[in-house]
Amino acid sequence: MQYGTQIGSLLTRAETQRLVVDLYKQGMPIKEIAAQVPVCLATVYRWINLPKHKNVKQKAEPKTEDSSAGGDSKKSVNTDNINSETALLEAQIKELKAQLRAAELKACAYETMVNVAEKKFGIAIRKKTWRQTIDVLLRQGCPYGGVTALCKLFGVSKQAYYKARKEPTDETKVLVEEIIVKYCEDVRQKDPNIGGKKLWFMFCRQFPKELHVGRDRFADILSDNHLKLRQKKRKPRTTDSRHNLPTYPNLIKDVIPSRPYQVWVSDITYIPIKVSDWESGFAYLSLITDAYSHEVMGWRLGRDLSNRPALQALSMAFRIANERGVDICNGGLVHHSDRGVQYASKEYVEKLRSARIGISMTECGDPKENAIAERINSTLKMKSWTKEDLKALKILNARWRRPLRSTTIVVHI
Repeated sequence: MQYGTQIGSLLTRAETQRLVVDLYKQGMPIKEIAAQVPVCLATVYRWINLPKHKNVKQKAEPKTEDSSAGGDSKKSVNTDNINSETALLEAQIKELKAQLRAAELKACAYETMVNVAEKKFGIAIRKKTWRQTIDVLLRQGCPYGGVTALCKLFGVSKQAYYKARKEPTDETKVLVEEIIVKYCEDVRQKDPNIGGKKLWFMFCRQFPKELHVGRDRFADILSDNHLKLRQKKRKPRTTDSRHNLPTYPNLIKDVIPSRPYQVWVSDITYIPIKVSDWESGFAYLSLITDAYSHEVMGWRLGRDLSNRPALQALSMAFRIANERGVDICNGGLVHHSDRGVQYASKEYVEKLRSARIGISMTECGDPKENAIAERINSTLKMKSWTKEDLKALKILNARWRRPLRSTTIVVHI
């Protein structure tokens, strides 16, 4: 019950009832009337809805001998009481319905506001703040239910709520990130080239449980703070010297070519091609170059690293030499290449021996032992090859069986 403090208990119950009726007639709200008089809100409703002649209780008159009149009077009083209680309940129902509509409107407005905020700012507010919301409501002593009711409201289980409480807070995550950044900066001062994966292993070894962070999260922290090393672009390998085929010594280690058709150097290089604005790839070019004149004697463009393009490039070099009247079989020509599987293959070696050409190969992986071929490869790769260039190369590849006096290529180095 709510009792007023201004009137107190100075008035009798009958006087209080008259005062309530007068205040209601003057237009004062019912709740303010209940706050001013020492009676409950239900009693105020009952007094106001009583008939006018029943606002004030009359003193009980002595019973008369007319019992029928007394019975009618009691029945009338009971009817009036029922009518007043019914009117009171209807008023309360009306007020509760109004409160329910207001609550539903408020809930709908907040739901719409959250949806608009999530769509505009791209933040999953419900997913990120449901656990914090339940914590705040429980701390404030939510009168509408406990953990179970609140978890049902957000569509999660109690186990999920208690598990989420064990996860680190945003403040803890920020602190851990600062520690990781400081640790990586200290390590990088001693070893600037250490990679992110090794840093993560070292960090987990030094802080096993206190500051455990997953590998992906660790990489994200390094990336956000510009601590990731720039990865080197991988280049396709064109030489595979890990084979069981026979190899040959280097015959031109101390030789300086003094005439054409004395030394041919061979190599395979990759050509980066641009198919379109968003697509690129590689093609493999087999070259045979005269070490004295730097003229490309034979070449062939291929899609893979098989020995077929290399054999076709060698046949092209033989054809050009024969058309020029050069006897390569008795001229002491030396063919020099790396130890790749293409040049050590049985077909390639037999073709060189059938032409009585000396076979020379590099003795290690040092590119300086085949410097001329490597330099020509570098010159060719400086050009940005397009799809149209490749079409032109294919046309030249198809024409190599014809006289090639007009297709001589000389690379200036």
